[in-house]
Amino acid sequence: MGRSAPTFTHAFDEYIKKFRSIASRYLPEEDMETIETIIREARRIQNLFIALPMDPVEALLLGGILSLYREIKTVTLKECL
Repeated sequence: MGRSAPTFTHAFDEYIKKFRSIASRYLPEEDMETIETIIREARRIQNLFIALPMDPVEALLLGGILSLYREIKTVTLKECL
C-alpha cells in the first residue's frame, strides 16, 4: 500500500518552493539572503524534529525566530564591546 499523505519533507519542500517564489517576486534582492538564512534554519529544525508531527509553516516560523534571535544576540554583544 502507498502513502495517502505526503511526507513532512515533501510537504516542507513544496512549501519552501512557494515561499521562495513569493519572496523573490515581492521582496528586494538584498532581502533574499535573509530569506535563505530563515530557510536554512527551518530545514535544520525540520531535521532535528523529523519524528515529530510539525507543520512546514511552524518549522519556517521557528527558523525565522531563531535567525532573529541570533542576529539580536550578535548586535547586542557588539554594542557591549
